[in-house]
Amino acid sequence: MANVVWIPGVLGSRIGLRVGRTPIILPVWIDLRTLLAGGVVGLQLAPDGVSPGPLAGGLQQVVQGIVEAAYGPFAVYMRSAGHNVLALGWDWRLHPAAAAPAAAAAIAAWAQGQPVWLVAHSYGGLLARCVAPLAAHSSPSWSVAGTITIGTPHYGSFEGSRLLFGLPPLYKALERWTAPGFLNSRGVGAQWLWQTVNTMPAWYVLSPFRDSGPLASLQPDVAAALYQPGTYRADSQPAAAWLAAAPGLQGSLPGWPAGVPAWSIAGTGFDTPFGWHHLLGGGYDPRNYLHTQQGDGYVTVAQTSLPGAALLTVPVQHTYQPLHPLVWAAVLGILGSV
Repeated sequence: MANVVWIPGVLGSRIGLRVGRTPIILPVWIDLRTLLAGGVVGLQLAPDGVSPGPLAGGLQQVVQGIVEAAYGPFAVYMRSAGHNVLALGWDWRLHPAAAAPAAAAAIAAWAQGQPVWLVAHSYGGLLARCVAPLAAHSSPSWSVAGTITIGTPHYGSFEGSRLLFGLPPLYKALERWTAPGFLNSRGVGAQWLWQTVNTMPAWYVLSPFRDSGPLASLQPDVAAALYQPGTYRADSQPAAAWLAAAPGLQGSLPGWPAGVPAWSIAGTGFDTPFGWHHLLGGGYDPRNYLHTQQGDGYVTVAQTSLPGAALLTVPVQHTYQPLHPLVWAAVLGILGSV
């Protein structure tokens, strides 16, 4: 039996807004009614990338747990297999180093000094890398028995920069939902959506790394261009300060602690961008990218491969990895092999 901390990826934790000093919390992510009413702007961050931004109206932003539909079944399965599981909700909007102290404190309170396995999906794997060094300094202290990351973009992914172009399907749907006149009593338009999403450090950290990793080696000019404001459309202009800061934030991510067993589970067999072919007036058009089948649709195998971690591949698309029995079996196999 193992103590397993299950860490969701980006968008995988619920975030709400506390109303004044009351115990009432208005759900925002992910609550369709609130999003349609313009509540998405409550997720805006200030320039520090941590505090609520001006569009949030001073409301306190509160993490309310994991998105159960996406991440709950894995936790249930692991418990049924005899393992103790903490499903860790966290603020996926932040740079993982900024979110790590709160996450480490939550783990310490749950683990009570016992060793834990950090099992993380997607962006959650970067949080795991930032949490692991804090284990010995938590109160009470705890230790990392091993780490398993699933589809984690250890060197970034084009999905991050695609969102900064403003064109992924989910982003376009939110833009349409929040347009004035579409079930939107507050009249929150696309410009407010841009001003909300572009304040979140996650998208900048998630872009293909500028100074290390597969894209930096294969197409250094492209990697550099992704961090230049002029690359992006004027109507979806990312925050220049975060574009400038992102390479340093990426480079500051720690590796795994020495002597800690580490595995990386990567999806394969799906058409996945690995390079930039040319820009045709929009960053999401598939014709803009070079593709490989060595990936899960969002993250290539090369982008998941962090030095010091054993690599295991599964034929599962990125979004479905937390829900797929092949991934569950792989995690159980790793836990049983140590």
